Amino acid sequence: MTPSLLRLPNAQACRPAWISSRASTLARRHRKNSRAVIASFAFCADEASFARELLSRRSQLWLFRSHQRRFCGDFVIVDMSDARAARRSAVAIDLKMGGRIRNTGGVQMSRLPDALQTLIRRGVISDTSAVSQLTGDAAALLARFGAR
Repeated sequence: MTPSLLRLPNAQACRPAWISSRASTLARRHRKNSRAVIASFAFCADEASFARELLSRRSQLWLFRSHQRRFCGDFVIVDMSDARAARRSAVAIDLKMGGRIRNTGGVQMSRLPDALQTLIRRGVISDTSAVSQLTGDAAALLARFGAR
């Protein structure tokens, strides 16, 4: 099964060519249609801008692009400031153009726990890590994370 989260290691990874290349690799590994996998992780303009801005300004944050058909939001952000996974926090983000920030994810994040299990298995976070959900405008969320 194609993973629910794809780590974006730096701002350059927010380019369509990088997403296409990485998604094609995943498609081969999981014997899936590469176009479908690419579409599952592709960005719209405001999502790419959000990701580039966050990654270029906050190096201690790891950003994961969510599979867009898995109901786990648009991104998951993990604060890697602490060496211990149990002390790291994660925030699932669902961008809503012009929307005020809300501490909820709704249906768009109904399968977030499944996606977080991937991060737990990889040792990025633990099952005791603080996890929150935020929905709102990209600019407001960037300001909240100190990236504006």
